Amino acid sequence: MIIILLLACREPAEQTENGPGDDPTVTTDPTLPVPEAVDTAYGVDSAAETGDTGPEPPLFWTYVDTDSIHSCGLVSDGSVRCWGIDECTNNTPRPWEQLTQISLGIGQGCGLRPDGTLLCWNCDHFDEEVRRETPPGVFLRVEVGAGAACAQDAAGILTCWGVDFVVGTPPPGPVLDFALDANATAAVLPDGSIIAWGDAALWGDDSPPVGVVFSNISMGRRHACGLDTTGLAWCWGDSQNLSPFPPAPPGVWAQIETFNDASCVIDDLGTVSCWYGYPSVSFSLWESQRPAVPFAQLGLGEWDGCGVTLTGEAYCWGGDPSVETWLDVPDLNP
Repeated sequence: MIIILLLACREPAEQTENGPGDDPTVTTDPTLPVPEAVDTAYGVDSAAETGDTGPEPPLFWTYVDTDSIHSCGLVSDGSVRCWGIDECTNNTPRPWEQLTQISLGIGQGCGLRPDGTLLCWNCDHFDEEVRRETPPGVFLRVEVGAGAACAQDAAGILTCWGVDFVVGTPPPGPVLDFALDANATAAVLPDGSIIAWGDAALWGDDSPPVGVVFSNISMGRRHACGLDTTGLAWCWGDSQNLSPFPPAPPGVWAQIETFNDASCVIDDLGTVSCWYGYPSVSFSLWESQRPAVPFAQLGLGEWDGCGVTLTGEAYCWGGDPSVETWLDVPDLNP
C-alpha cells in the first residue's frame, strides 16, 4: 500500500507588532481599550492584591466642644480639628496630633493623647495656668474650667491644677463624675452624693437634693444640674438674677449639659430640651439658631453651643459664623 502524505503549503502568518514572547492579546492599537491587569494564576484583580480598596470612607465628627472663643472636635480618623479666633488656633493641636478626648475652658483647653498623657494649650493673652502646670501621668478623662482643670486616672482619683479658688482640694478618694466652672469644682462620690469645693457662694442658699443618687453633674455660673441613676434630671442653685434656677423638665434623659445661666438635656432619641434662669435676648437667639435635628452630644460655651448629630455632622450656633469664627465648623469632606 502506498501512502501519500500531502503537505499543504501555507502563507506565513502576518507579523504583529508584538515581539517574541509578548502576549499576543496585547495590542498597541490606540483605538482599542487597554485590558485590566489580572493575575492569571489566581484570577485576582492586581489592584486588590496590592491592598488598594478604593476611596477612603467619608470622615465624620465624634465629639465637639466650644468655649465661645474657639471650638475643637474629634474626627472619626482619630484626628482633632480646632477653629476660632487666631489667638487660639495659633496654639491649638494640629490634625496629626491624635487625641481621644478634649475639653475647653475660657481661652484654654486640654486633651488626652492615645497613651493617656495630657496635651494642654491656651489662647494668646489668656491665662496660662492650665498649660503651664499640666501634670505628668496617665489619665482617662480631663475637664477644663476657667483657669483650672482636673484629670481623672484609672482608679477614679482626681488631679486638679490651675487657679487656686477653683481647684481647691479635691476629695482624696475616687469619684464617679466631676465638673468645673468659673468659680468652683464639684464631683459625684461613689455613694451618689455630690461634693463641691472652691467658691463657697457657688449655689447661693441652695444645695444638691438630699437622698438622690447621682450618676453625673454639670455646672453653670451659679447653678448646677445632674442626672440620677434612673435618668431623671435635677437642678439647684441660683439664676444670674439671684432667683432660684428653674427645675429640670420631666422625663428620662441620657445627657445633661449646663452653661452660663441655662441647661440642656438629651434623650436616647437625640431630642434636645433647654431652659434658662431668666428671660434673655441672647438665649432666645441661641435657641432660635439651634438646628432642629437629633443630637448625640452637646458641648456648650458661654453663649454659644456646638453639637454632634446622630449621623456624625457637627453644628455650632449662637451668633454669626462669618464674624464669630468659632461657630464656622470646617468641612471634613470638601
